[in-house]
Amino acid sequence: MQLNDLKQSNAFNHTPTYKERRLLPFSSHRQQVNEFESLSLFLTEWQWQWFCTFTFQEYFGPDRVKKYLLSWTRQLCVSESVQVAYCYILTYHSKIPHLHLSMIGEGKNNGVTKTLADVSRGKWANKWPFYSEIQIPHSISAVSKYMATHKFESKDFMYDFYNIRLLKRLQARDPGEVMKL
Repeated sequence: MQLNDLKQSNAFNHTPTYKERRLLPFSSHRQQVNEFESLSLFLTEWQWQWFCTFTFQEYFGPDRVKKYLLSWTRQLCVSESVQVAYCYILTYHSKIPHLHLSMIGEGKNNGVTKTLADVSRGKWANKWPFYSEIQIPHSISAVSKYMATHKFESKDFMYDFYNIRLLKRLQARDPGEVMKL
């Protein structure tokens, strides 16, 4: 599935209703397997440079979580002179928000191309106000499958994207191209 197809289908703008989230456990097993495989395959269409885990210490609603994430993202972009794009998955564990992000980024510094691989992960993990961990994904496929499994671990699951224009530009032309990594 191409990013354009997903955007046209309103998947980027749809937040599941309470009823839709509650019905998920009653879906057929085959449907859940199909959803997992589709999301997992879709996430393999990028060569993610960072895999981030962010948590909070208390309950925050999805809008407040998104504000924290946007603030952190903007600081990263400005300070490091990179544009970033990501897919994030938000779940709640015991009512505490839990985020996973697959991030990609690029920019120029004094005419030299820069990516997130050139940016200090430790520095940016420390700038998150709560628990955080930033890793370099060693297997795009494994990270994509790990993120997709969260769809079934929590009733309160949502995912969203940041900087769709950059995601489209950096999307692998051949999804198998990234799977080889």
